[in-house]
Amino acid sequence: MGLFSKEPAVFLRVDLIDDCFREELDKERKFLEGIYVSYEGKEMSFEEAVDNVNKCVESAGLKVLVSLGTSLNSQRLIESLRKIKAKDKVLVTLNDVSQLREVQKGIPEVPLGLFIRHPFPNFREIRKNGAVFSVMLHNLVKGRTVREANSAGVYLVAWLVNDAATYLKLESVGINGVITEKPSIVKEAGKLMK
Repeated sequence: MGLFSKEPAVFLRVDLIDDCFREELDKERKFLEGIYVSYEGKEMSFEEAVDNVNKCVESAGLKVLVSLGTSLNSQRLIESLRKIKAKDKVLVTLNDVSQLREVQKGIPEVPLGLFIRHPFPNFREIRKNGAVFSVMLHNLVKGRTVREANSAGVYLVAWLVNDAATYLKLESVGINGVITEKPSIVKEAGKLMK
């Protein structure tokens, strides 16, 4: 896959629908009203949310991981992905296997992955379900985890790395990618190595 290479790929965190930390009732109300919340907490329309993703994707050399909420139906998620330009720079992560399968059928050209919250996932099962990558919390990633993922044909991406020392630790265990809010993380890590 072109988004991954020998060096860890760095993906900017861009949430098209980032409402996962709100109360469930409030979350449902906002989705029903068609309101989306940016990472900064700004409410925006669906069109503004897609424009926000496109602006990040169009930045020079920037790769983006888009987190999609699962409260929307799969058809709405497929519609949102079709509006994103430069799909060759975009990864999409979902939290639900059944939704991943449905979205994959609707827009197969976008690489889809699963967000995993436990330390011992079954990567063969993840791959069998159609995910080409898996996202894990960075503190759960060990060298063995990376080897198991890669031997099952799954790229492993660490979630949310904003510290250069953490980036270097993950690089040393062979991580395939990191998600950050600081695109300068590689430069900062290089300075630590000097």
